Amino acid sequence: MRNFGVFATIVGTTLPAGCPPQSNPPATTGDNPAAGTTTVGGNCPGGVYAGDIGGVQATANVQYEQLPCSSCVEPGATYLATAGTVDSGVAQYSFTADIIGTSGYGDMVNLNANERFRIRIDLTSTGFLLTSNPFEGLVETTYTFNCR
Repeated sequence: MRNFGVFATIVGTTLPAGCPPQSNPPATTGDNPAAGTTTVGGNCPGGVYAGDIGGVQATANVQYEQLPCSSCVEPGATYLATAGTVDSGVAQYSFTADIIGTSGYGDMVNLNANERFRIRIDLTSTGFLLTSNPFEGLVETTYTFNCR
């Protein structure tokens, strides 16, 4: 199972084959794309992020696996298979997402109501933005998660 996490990504660097999923991404040398490194999602030890979901504190536990991206249109783009959980104390969710570069789409499941919906994840320098129902004509809401 792939696990979601928000992450530091090293653009242009690939992990050796057979590397296990990680929740503490490797650190980078800075935010200089010309040098081949860009920090995205914050380097968050343990892959634990804090957020606010409608006024209720939530914790996201995320892991990712960096995979080769031979079909990426963007040169040097990084492909991350991600999965994780979000727990607000009121509701629990699980999700998976495919991220190319700094954004991607996936599925999230409300484990309390057994309802599935689409999500968009955008990586930031300190964590990630999670948008529910990004293109289904429904009310979309974006939540911010930062490294805890």
